[in-house]
Amino acid sequence: MSKYTERAILTAVVILLSFHLSAQIINDQWTWIKGDNSINQYGVYGTKGVASSTNKPGARQFASTWTDNAGNLWLFGGDGYVATGSFSTLNDLWMYTPVTNMWTWINGDNTLAQYGIYGTQGVTVAGNKPGARNGAVIWKDNTGLIWLFGGTGLAASGSSGRLNDLWKYDPATNMWTWIKGDNAVNQGGIYGALGTGAATNKPGGRVLSCSWIDSGGNMWLFGGNGYDAANNQGELGDLWEYNVGTNQWTWIKGSNTRNPVAVYGTQGVSSSTNLPGARNGGVAWVDSQDNLWLMGGSGFDGNTTLGNLNDLWKYNSLANEWVWIKGDNTINQPGAYGTKGISSAANKPGARDVSAGWKDRQGNLWVFGGAASGGNLLNDLWKYEPGTNLWTWMSGDNSTNVAGIYGTQGISGSNNKPGSSQGSSAWMDALGNLWLFGGRGYDATSSLGRLNNLWAYGASEYVWVGVTSSDWNTGSNWSNGLVPTINNNVIIPASTPFSPIVYSGITASCKNLSVLTGASITVQLNGTLNISH
Repeated sequence: MSKYTERAILTAVVILLSFHLSAQIINDQWTWIKGDNSINQYGVYGTKGVASSTNKPGARQFASTWTDNAGNLWLFGGDGYVATGSFSTLNDLWMYTPVTNMWTWINGDNTLAQYGIYGTQGVTVAGNKPGARNGAVIWKDNTGLIWLFGGTGLAASGSSGRLNDLWKYDPATNMWTWIKGDNAVNQGGIYGALGTGAATNKPGGRVLSCSWIDSGGNMWLFGGNGYDAANNQGELGDLWEYNVGTNQWTWIKGSNTRNPVAVYGTQGVSSSTNLPGARNGGVAWVDSQDNLWLMGGSGFDGNTTLGNLNDLWKYNSLANEWVWIKGDNTINQPGAYGTKGISSAANKPGARDVSAGWKDRQGNLWVFGGAASGGNLLNDLWKYEPGTNLWTWMSGDNSTNVAGIYGTQGISGSNNKPGSSQGSSAWMDALGNLWLFGGRGYDATSSLGRLNNLWAYGASEYVWVGVTSSDWNTGSNWSNGLVPTINNNVIIPASTPFSPIVYSGITASCKNLSVLTGASITVQLNGTLNISH
């Protein structure tokens, strides 16, 4: 057989392989994966617990998210649209499975403005559920349990306001437990002694806080808009830690009164007196050394003026000190974009609040969109590398209020981009791809409203191929009769020489696919799948 014929056969095999790709994500490009390219779409719930290709959450903003250990993406609540088309606060819980490209309505209600059903604190009952809310924070602990805190929404009485209730959700049992805090709205904080945990301590009701979870499973909470120790509402700058083992909150740092201004100190120099100003809607990350990172939001700089911020901070929990790392110490600063894809010491994102954020597998910090000063919306994507202390403008526009360019659903493209938005939801999957959902923003026709589009940005070296081992012939034509998987997902490295064909994005069955004589599968130690000859 000639080399030309052999290559033709392999190419034909890869063409066949491409017919079962469900969500192709190529490096440094956006892919519109699911949902609508127009605003204010209703939810399609289907049957609770049953996945369907037609299911979809309604358009919304300020939902809460997490990624489970199997790589599924979860979404809770927000302000948006239910099946009837009405708009208000939601408490529905959804799961998106990238392998099947399907949404499943898991828990909560498909109607608006539901009260919380608290039951008895610490006791799990099937009927328990958090009330509808937006701007809550979520943590996933080391055992896979989910913890939900606060937001603006409805407590047990149906009154709407700032919440400080702490809930635990077990995906294995699909049940909620009210753990701590109040079942009423607009409660002030009980701070206790700085640095000392106590059973009576609790953060006050608040919305759009920043949150982290460290390697020890301790949950961290910073700021938001809510109620201080004197039960006065305003912007908060307090830092809290919740210990699951002791079921206690500890006030760690910051003021217990509303609207404290920032103490920046010297950029790059840690100090016990440094403090970020009070704010809501910032972006937060935690690094591999358990340092907490905070960027932007709507709040106070070193003065008493409220505005949007672009300051980047790092908190060292061992030293209990903040350091101002990057950005400006005054509000409403414009961005310095430089050249797309090129890092520079002069680059910086402009001031913004309620952006989406991620931390990738290399420890880089990513920020998308948000609201700039004056309420104008952004769609720029930025990457910050802690090792170099440099920002890079990666994608999107250096202007505001931009329409989305969707392209073809499931197909990556260099021109694709989400429209400008704020309050979008974000996840990172097991392969390092960045996912973005909804928000308040601009659709494909430049109309402004709530969105339910699901996007993916390929920041990893791999492409997630939406097939499982059961979809493949496992006979003698496969090397050792095996097909490698990660979390039961076959993956192909993005460096494959057949990438123009593999990334075709067409979906069909390949149950009867067999590899022709002369082709083989090579399994590398890193789990990737190579087609070789």
